[in-house]
Amino acid sequence: MAELFKEYQTLKLIEGCSDSWPGHAFVAHWGRAEPWRSLTLPQRERLLCLAASSGHAASLDAALAHAGCALMPAVLTAAAAAGSLAACERLLHEGCSFSADALNAAAWGGHLPALKLLLTAFASGDKIRDAWLVAAAEGACAGGQCAVLAWLQQAHGYSLRRRDAVAAARGGQVAALEQVLLPLLPTLRLPELGGVSGDEPEPSARSARWRVLRAIVKGCPVAVLQRHYDSLWRLPRGDAPGDPGAAGGGGGGGGRDFGGRDDARDRALVKLLVAAASSPTLCWAAKVDFLRSAACWGPVVAGQVLRGERGTLKRIWAAAARRPDFLARLKHLHAAGVSLNAGEGAAQAAAQGAHADALAWLWDEARVPVQFSDRFIPFTPTDGACAAHVPVLEMLRQRGAGTMTTDRLMVAVWALQYASGRGEGPHRVPPPGLKGLEGLKAAEAVLWWVANVWDEGKQPQHDHYDFEHQSWLLLLSRMFSTAAALGAGLPLLRALRARGAAVDLGEVAAAGSEEALEWAAAERGGAVTAAARLSNKQAQAVFTAGNTAALAWLRGRGLLPPASDYLPAPQHADADTDPSRLWQLRLRAQLEADEERKDEDRKDEERKDKDEERKVEGRKRSVWAGFLARARAAADVAVREM
Repeated sequence: MAELFKEYQTLKLIEGCSDSWPGHAFVAHWGRAEPWRSLTLPQRERLLCLAASSGHAASLDAALAHAGCALMPAVLTAAAAAGSLAACERLLHEGCSFSADALNAAAWGGHLPALKLLLTAFASGDKIRDAWLVAAAEGACAGGQCAVLAWLQQAHGYSLRRRDAVAAARGGQVAALEQVLLPLLPTLRLPELGGVSGDEPEPSARSARWRVLRAIVKGCPVAVLQRHYDSLWRLPRGDAPGDPGAAGGGGGGGGRDFGGRDDARDRALVKLLVAAASSPTLCWAAKVDFLRSAACWGPVVAGQVLRGERGTLKRIWAAAARRPDFLARLKHLHAAGVSLNAGEGAAQAAAQGAHADALAWLWDEARVPVQFSDRFIPFTPTDGACAAHVPVLEMLRQRGAGTMTTDRLMVAVWALQYASGRGEGPHRVPPPGLKGLEGLKAAEAVLWWVANVWDEGKQPQHDHYDFEHQSWLLLLSRMFSTAAALGAGLPLLRALRARGAAVDLGEVAAAGSEEALEWAAAERGGAVTAAARLSNKQAQAVFTAGNTAALAWLRGRGLLPPASDYLPAPQHADADTDPSRLWQLRLRAQLEADEERKDEDRKDEERKDKDEERKVEGRKRSVWAGFLARARAAADVAVREM
């Protein structure tokens, strides 16, 4: 069973795993409460999602009974992605939150029965219904599910949009793009303008075409780009794209396309190059070469784009560095004429993208000066390379480009904390990028490395000892907070504690396991007293994370403040209540009910003070109940029709 858990940590939910799901073994092991006690919140959430996608009812029952986490939208999305109608029905009956991702996933996989169920359950008004249809249509286009797209048009009157063409192109769905969407491109809706192409000003029309073209560069084979470049780049007003086999890609380098000043056009050229450089397809290099060719831009214009003379190339290295084969892309683009100093530089992109091989090539072969700044600290996992941060950090340390002082180590932890969405982070870093078990794996690897670097370093000089020691304690505190907030395992928490980190029960509770909570309580002396009670802010963090197992553990030991003190303030309730947050309404109601059962002798005047707030909450719960009632009714109808 240990092997089963090891496998689930590395699985990705794409189309479900019902064919190979070890249902009997799963229920035998995970059908008890005890094994779940050692799992952190990200681990329990992943296991619940896997059970939802398994198509095995008993496994889902076991996970729902013992997971100890809120029913976030990702759970229903996992079931929808697998096309498990029974799991979707069960989760809707349980009041699972939902988002447009579930519709997108069901449509992407071509799971029409599940999509019908979810659309019926989600419908609560024309405005929301339109948003659901848009999400489903984009999923169908991205998955190449023409039959699903046709059903949305016939059954719900869905009107195709240009964003659907973009979704199909980015997904590499050539048949859906060429047979269904491109022939209709001039008449497709442009929602942001609220009209059709006949009413659009030319700049908007060409911008929309260029977005489709950029999506083709990103996700489709190079042959598709060659077929459609001419018709999409300079489509005359009112003309339809040519036959897919007739465009041929010829004549693109004419001066009439590139003469004169046109900033929007030049920005579009740069975006096409960046899309090719960062394309996930195997033919990315051929796309770059086609854009440079005489059949497309021609040598003069191509040279200007590659040198950054027709718009800044500040994103090109960072975009290419998101791919695991960055070194190959780096060499190809540099040979084509892109400066290694473009934007913030190839070296910084290699470091931030966790590409130690590319960084070594730049320093050793391309003779880029060895420099080091805080912005070289890697902070997000590249595709399939979560643990690659450590080799880059080690290279920065070994090359002597900068001493790994406590301040530099703090930047590594700070950047990681921000990337996880748990802190403000350093200046000029991108939005949060570490999520779930992938983020946890990257975080643990970096935090272990930081701890080991300190262990291997020299002791500070005596006259600076107090300052260095205080800096180290501050670093340890930041490391422990980050590890606990991400749901790191006990080995790392224990290691940080052994090095001097203070243990904060509230931090451990946000994403930790019951086992970790017991360890944290023991580290405080074993006696759980009122002094260990969580602050309102800490309790709210546990609630917001949806760690119901931790909430139950804390409540059972009297370590939570009154629910009215830490639960988020109620908002105005109406029919537009966000269905992705329904789990909060349900959990709030449960926590308040539990507290009221324990405090039945509360004074009457206190009850009066809460009356208005409860009325608001009652309205919110009625909205949630309305969603749930519709979902249950839809599920029942779907089951009867099976």
